[in-house]
Amino acid sequence: MSGRYYDVRGKPIDLDSWVAAFARQWRLQDEAGEVRVSTVYLGLDHNFSAEGPPLIFETMVFGGPLDDEQERYSTQEQATEGHHRWVQKALNRGPAGPHGGVRLDAVDEALDEAGDYNIPGDGA
Repeated sequence: MSGRYYDVRGKPIDLDSWVAAFARQWRLQDEAGEVRVSTVYLGLDHNFSAEGPPLIFETMVFGGPLDDEQERYSTQEQATEGHHRWVQKALNRGPAGPHGGVRLDAVDEALDEAGDYNIPGDGA
């Protein structure tokens, strides 16, 4: 873990800038029954190895059989795609798309119908 701070676009920033970026609370969250899937901007590099890009976003599953499962990402795009995958896994929504991924349109449609889906902007 490098201890460096990054904005939502992965650009290195100082502590004061990170505090401002973190206060915007970029987050995706979906719930069904006892299961919640949450993806958040961390901004602090959570890559614990000396190799690879900074990991500044995280998805976690709370409740259900996948409770405490997590995945970390380098970009907001990866985090959004990862969130969709975990929603599909944890909530059993939508068919898998090609290459083992989630067909995002099916997940979006199911969540839109439930009225509980919103992707906030990064506030920048």
